[in-house]
Amino acid sequence: MKQVKQIKKGSQKCGIQVVIPYVKGLSEAVSRIFTKFGVSVTSKPFKTIRNELVHPKDKVQYEELSECIYQIPCKHCDKVYVGETGRNLGV
Repeated sequence: MKQVKQIKKGSQKCGIQVVIPYVKGLSEAVSRIFTKFGVSVTSKPFKTIRNELVHPKDKVQYEELSECIYQIPCKHCDKVYVGETGRNLGV
């Protein structure tokens, strides 16, 4: 459950409202169970168009990562060199 609110009408409590993400088949069953106990259920979409279309930050390419730790395996033995750089990983 994501959110629970007390609904008040004037000075009287009318019940509890629960906001849950919508899952086909499951949300309807949960809603019926909560209704038996006087709890109001509101479903909210799990995926929205905004979530699918809006990406405020561009993904960083692997070679453009900076300030990272890297490892280079030796071709001739089992040893591994571990290093840290502040430059781009591609350099």
